[in-house]
Amino acid sequence: MDYNKQESIENGKKVMDTVSDLFNSGDYEAQKAFIKQFQVKHRTLQQNMLRAFFTIMLDCSKTVETRGYDARNEDGVKTCKIMLDGYEKEKGFKVYPSHI
Repeated sequence: MDYNKQESIENGKKVMDTVSDLFNSGDYEAQKAFIKQFQVKHRTLQQNMLRAFFTIMLDCSKTVETRGYDARNEDGVKTCKIMLDGYEKEKGFKVYPSHI
């Protein structure tokens, strides 16, 4: 199969829409199942997914300075900033975006 950048972008958007729908649904059993499935995935896949999650957290934490948030996501955005600042303090270096 030939690599198609636009197709990959569209696939990523569809996956994000699916995950967003899952967490917007209020279906906590489905959300717990999602988390449980993550825990049983291959360790390399877990690492790749965590790298993407950290990149999301990094992007969110940057909105603290620009106030690019509102009351609906303020706590989560500020928590990302606190967590990443703590990581830097503990590890001695910042989290940098993955290849994403």
